Amino acid sequence: VQRNDVNSSRQKICLVSCLFSTGALQAQFIPVESTGLPYHIIVSQVFIDSAAAPAGTQIGIFDSILCVGADTVEYAGQENIDIVTWEGSANPYLPGFAAGDTISAQLFANIYGTELTMAADLSIQTGNGTFGYGSYTVVALYSTSGLAPDITAVTEGVTLGPVQIGSSDTAQVTFANQGNVPLSVYSVAADTGLFAVAEYSGELAEGDTMALNVIFSPADTG
Repeated sequence: VQRNDVNSSRQKICLVSCLFSTGALQAQFIPVESTGLPYHIIVSQVFIDSAAAPAGTQIGIFDSILCVGADTVEYAGQENIDIVTWEGSANPYLPGFAAGDTISAQLFANIYGTELTMAADLSIQTGNGTFGYGSYTVVALYSTSGLAPDITAVTEGVTLGPVQIGSSDTAQVTFANQGNVPLSVYSVAADTGLFAVAEYSGELAEGDTMALNVIFSPADTG
């Protein structure tokens, strides 16, 4: 016979969640009209929650609260998006950025089924972070949605009694989604051959729990 402790932290759960929606979004950022005074901002990369921004993510480039340029991510992982921004003019008066003002950016995307406008952090790769500096500016954009599932083991551990070789025993381990969006579970797996986990798939709403049956089948005494 073999006796064994089943520690929930030793069970590997393969989780796949749908982070982004591919549905079309209505235009969120309306830039100023062309003033005939263009300045190019090259967005080398766009990340949301440390993942490549999905197709349809909208990028707005701002001088304070004025949107002076905008574009849309065409596919996940797209690089070097050339956004034309427009400098303002005093005579005739045309709204636009003022040379020397700080460049800022916002993103608009559908995250876990929720449409969000997010401020973006700029990593300046070429330029000094202000409009009109040099011929162009190159930046990478990083943003966080604040939305994520959070799978947590509620059962810290269970102890199985003696099990004869060739037989098995089952314990139940409970997990909870302590995040603020649903968690889609497509498969589960144990990380050792001594244990198996009963098949499970489904969506775990925020605050809900799921119970997994962990099956212990000893191959040797110990």
